[in-house]
Amino acid sequence: MNDRKGQIVFLAGAGRTGGTLIANLLSESAGLFSAGELLRIWDPVTLVDRQCGCGTRLLDCPVWSEIFHQAFGDIRKINFDRMRQQRENVGRTRSLPALLLGRQSRGTQALSGDAKEYFDVMHSLYRAISTVTKCQVIVDSSRIPSHGVLLRQFDDYKVTAIHLLRDARAVAFSFRRTESPQMPGVRLPQPPQALEKSAITWSVQNLAAEWLLWRVEGGYLRLRYEDFIARPSDTIQMIHDRFLMWPLTSKAFVNEHEVRLGPHHTISGNVNRHKTGNITLRADDEWKTKMSRASRARVMLMAWPLMLHYGYLSG
Repeated sequence: MNDRKGQIVFLAGAGRTGGTLIANLLSESAGLFSAGELLRIWDPVTLVDRQCGCGTRLLDCPVWSEIFHQAFGDIRKINFDRMRQQRENVGRTRSLPALLLGRQSRGTQALSGDAKEYFDVMHSLYRAISTVTKCQVIVDSSRIPSHGVLLRQFDDYKVTAIHLLRDARAVAFSFRRTESPQMPGVRLPQPPQALEKSAITWSVQNLAAEWLLWRVEGGYLRLRYEDFIARPSDTIQMIHDRFLMWPLTSKAFVNEHEVRLGPHHTISGNVNRHKTGNITLRADDEWKTKMSRASRARVMLMAWPLMLHYGYLSG
């Protein structure tokens, strides 16, 4: 990577909010690289059969194999169990003050132990991505706010946070599914999640994203899925104009609600990250007709303060 400061666009918030699609649409422009959920790199599946978004086995992908070589030499020599444990330690609530203090002192003096070692390894990874792809902007859709705080310690990158939102009822309904609505017949890897767990996670992730990321150097944007899907082309243009250090060169939009996507080298994310070609963008609002009133009430009981805050109970 050259001496010019790079940029990381970090997609934060709860899952099932359109992050994979938004990341890939942003990265249809030259100079931007959609890396997927980089937080997941240390999952055991990476060394076995994890697939890149381009469709090849991750370790066989020419892009990622070169990135791993640049960052680590031989990634198989990295202790994945140790990295995974450090990832969990850094993500715990008790680790956040040290991460935040490290940012306030504009260095890593406050980081120690697991946080410092994990920081160094992840920093090497991001620098290798910039070097190999020759992209000045990395889009990271990891979503977990504590990961975004870690990224803020990178002195050679500025971080832009896009806080993705979606109605808590829609998110909870989506996490009950067993098949992808965009790819019928394709089973989702996660088991169905209890409504209450989805609602609590939604609240915690969104509250943490606001608290931890609203003052990032590269700017903070709160983006509702419902607003994005109503005007996707205008939304992508707005993000480029307001936040990105790279001009919009994408020709992905055939019209306002149809896009043509090429392959992306995402390391992890929604199963629809593998979709290419012409795709029609339409709101996934099946929950409005198929979610029972009782189920909606259970979600609202747990999430109503932030639902009200984000405008989901105003109508």
